[in-house]
Amino acid sequence: MKQAKSIKNLTALALKRPVTCFMLMLSMIVAGLMSSKLIPLDSWPAVNAPAVFVRASYPGSTPEEIERLITKPLEEALATMGGVNSVTSRTSSGWTSLTLQMKFSTDLNVAILEAREKVDLVRHLLPEDLQRVDVIKFSTQDMPVVELTLLSEKSLNRDYEFLENNLKMPLERIQGVGRVELYLRQPRIWVKLDPDKLAMHRVDIQQVTRVLQEANFLKSVGEVHTDDYRYAVTPQGQYRDIEDIRAQRINERVKLSDIANVHYALSERQWQRRVDGQPA
Repeated sequence: MKQAKSIKNLTALALKRPVTCFMLMLSMIVAGLMSSKLIPLDSWPAVNAPAVFVRASYPGSTPEEIERLITKPLEEALATMGGVNSVTSRTSSGWTSLTLQMKFSTDLNVAILEAREKVDLVRHLLPEDLQRVDVIKFSTQDMPVVELTLLSEKSLNRDYEFLENNLKMPLERIQGVGRVELYLRQPRIWVKLDPDKLAMHRVDIQQVTRVLQEANFLKSVGEVHTDDYRYAVTPQGQYRDIEDIRAQRINERVKLSDIANVHYALSERQWQRRVDGQPA
């Protein structure tokens, strides 16, 4: 009864004041049209989840070693951040990943900076040969919208530079393209040590690793000034080709080629994509 009476009163008001109702309806239409022009529309809107991801790759190590050397120090440092609800980690052979679930009120840009500062504070506790620790946030803008698959009668794994210059870089120059990633097995230099030769020459693996790390460098040490000129001093110890690596001396009597097989080979296959049963 009350609902029917309300509808009757509203109808009576509309009939009694038609101009007022018309102006009210017109104002609603105008407000709707203005909102449709002012509200931003996006076919692929950016959605940022309240989470921060920390990833580190350490090939050749067992999950137990990575957990002890990398995951634990990072967990202890990142757990002290403000606005963190939970910290979860996943450790596997060769890599580790940590997920920081943040509060919805947390500014992710500030959280990313704080997470990187925490990682830098414990960097001295991590392995020296750990190349990098990535700190990223989830965003739908980082997800690929187009994937291209190449098929060829020959393997394209040795044509990385050609594909990068003639495919990847032209695509990156297209307006609106943020990033292009190229997935290929790249050729690498492999050093396979012979245990028998190591024992015969009384050389251990740690010594070989240390020599190779210290020999391959490129540093700027300063400048030399004269009355008329200024010279930049840059000692270069970088390997120019694979023969330089083979000729690297481990000690006064032993070269690397005496105890190891140094050669080019493709990186290990982690996955394989196929199209119509053919490798792509």
